[in-house]
This record gives sequence, C-alpha cells and structure tokens, in this order.
Amino acid sequence: GLSPIRRTCCRKQLAYRQGAQNIKMLLGLASLYLPTVAAGGSTNSTNGTEVHHDSHDEHNSGGLAIFFFALVLVLGVVTHTIAEWISLPIPYTVLMLILGMLIGASNLQGGPGDNWFHEAMDMYATIDPHLLLGIFLPALIFESAFSSSFHIIKRELGQALLLAGPGVAISMILAAVVGVYIFPYNWSWWAALVFGSILSATDPVAVVALLRELGVSKKLATLIEGESLFNDGTAYVMFLVWREFLVGDELAVWEIIVAFQFPQQTL
Repeated sequence: GLSPIRRTCCRKQLAYRQGAQNIKMLLGLASLYLPTVAAGGSTNSTNGTEVHHDSHDEHNSGGLAIFFFALVLVLGVVTHTIAEWISLPIPYTVLMLILGMLIGASNLQGGPGDNWFHEAMDMYATIDPHLLLGIFLPALIFESAFSSSFHIIKRELGQALLLAGPGVAISMILAAVVGVYIFPYNWSWWAALVFGSILSATDPVAVVALLRELGVSKKLATLIEGESLFNDGTAYVMFLVWREFLVGDELAVWEIIVAFQFPQQTL
C-alpha cells in the first residue's frame, strides 16, 4: 500500500485536476455570455423603437444573470481547489461566507448603473423571494434528503422529531422573548413570534456540508440532517400561523393548518 504522505499527495493532485477541469468548464460557460455582457455595457439604443429597446434590455439581463452566476461558480471552485491544495484548516462553507461578504462589500462602492457587476449584483439582490422559496429551497432540501441513509434516519426519527418539534418551539419562544423585552422596537408578541419562527429555521445544506468536511460519525450527521429537514417545514408552518395572527385573521389560521399547510409542508 501507499504511505500516508503518498496518499495525501495523490489526493491533492486529484483535487487539483478535478478543480482545474471544473474551472475550464465554467470559464467556457461564462465566455459564451461575455460578448453579450460587453455589448450590453456599450450599446446605446437611440435609433431603435421602444419595443426593440425593451426586448434588447431583457435579453441583456438574461445573459448578464447567467454570466454572473457562472462567474460566482468559478470563484467558488477556485477557492475550493486552492483550499484543498494548500490544506487550509478552514471549512469550505466558511470560505464561501467570507467570499460572499467580500463580493457584497465590493458592491457598496457603486450603484446598479455604474457597470455590469453592480447591475448583476442588484439583479440578484432584488430577486423575488417567492422564486427562492418555490425553486431553490426544495431543490436544496431534496439533495440533502436524497443523500441521507434511510435506515439511520428511521432509527433516529424520534430524536429528530423531538428536536424539530419542541426544540423549534423553545427556540422560537426564546427569540420572541428577546424581541419583546430586549430589542427597542416595541414589538407585539405576534410580531416577536414571527421573528422567532424565522430564526428557528436551520440550514441543512450548510450544516451537512460542514459535518462531512469535519468527518463526524454518520449517526450524528444523519440526526442533525434529519432534524434540519423537519425543522424547515415546522418553522415555515409556524411562520404562516403567527403571521396570520399578526394581521388579525385568527380563524383562517386554524383552517390553513388543518386543511392545507401542515399536510403540504410535511409531505
């Protein structure tokens, strides 16, 4: 067999090659839309009709969105490849957080009309929240659930439900107490419970990715992953309930829980 040093070198070389291939692929995708972005930044449609101008702007926005998305993927792959190559003792999710903060901070120096970068940042910053909830969130949760071990989840189901039920309720109430008695916003209890239900939802994607990198036991990782999956549905239903109480429509809340929301979110 190979020595530990040799195995480490082989893993680094494999990670470097895979990262280089991913970077080439993403750069190729980004280069397809680079002419569109450049043309969008330099085109001045003063002779065209208003309809043509609007369609041109819409086409430019689509190409810019894809280009910026591919560019962010390239930065992520480059960061991951460098971290693997130099054996950086920082989790990949933390590096992505730092990278996102740097990109966001760079956008503070200008506005949407300055250049294509600020325009793309503004486009993603003002994205419809229902689009995020209806498209991206189910895909992320499905990936986490699909990669889980059914047999381990079956054994840990009781503990996961305990954490995702009473655990979420306790976390929500504590956050609501902070919102009412500590924050200087004069919130009502309904508003504070809405705030607490938002904070009580955890992110299974970031948690599971971090656990995989740390190499924890499969049992612990599956327990936290299962709790996170049930946690999202529970927190979302609670958010809908307290929001209806906040606007004063108490009767509709229980109708939503019994007839619609709880079965839909659980399934």
